[in-house]
Amino acid sequence: MPLGSDGKLPELRLKETDADQPAAQESRSMNPFLLLAAVCLSLGLSVVLILMDVAPKNTSLEQEKREVRQKIEAEYTGNPEGKELERYQIYLREALIAYAQGDYRKERQYYQRVLDMLRAERLDPARGLTGSPKRDRELEKCLITLLSGPP
Repeated sequence: MPLGSDGKLPELRLKETDADQPAAQESRSMNPFLLLAAVCLSLGLSVVLILMDVAPKNTSLEQEKREVRQKIEAEYTGNPEGKELERYQIYLREALIAYAQGDYRKERQYYQRVLDMLRAERLDPARGLTGSPKRDRELEKCLITLLSGPP
């Protein structure tokens, strides 16, 4: 390649025609809106997916567990005669406190302890853990309900 008079390589320049300019301007004016719409749609769907709760909830089981907790609190954690609380009552109270604090693992551990105590007390069928075999069976059903499924 021969060098130019100034000692540089020759430069190439493209010549634009008037026919090419309107087509380029039309395609450029359409693309940003399409791109903006795609970005907005993508962001909107991302926000919806983040905020959407995808875990199926069994509301009837949750309602049943709520009722069982109320029953346990009303019937098994109190001591109307004013005597010292039994060990299972303390565990039940601690489980309810753990549930209120959001510590579901600890709640389940306390319920499991009481359930183990109930099953161990079957050796004395006349008295049971709570004072009567019928109350023991009711408490056992309540505990099994609370220990079943997710917290």
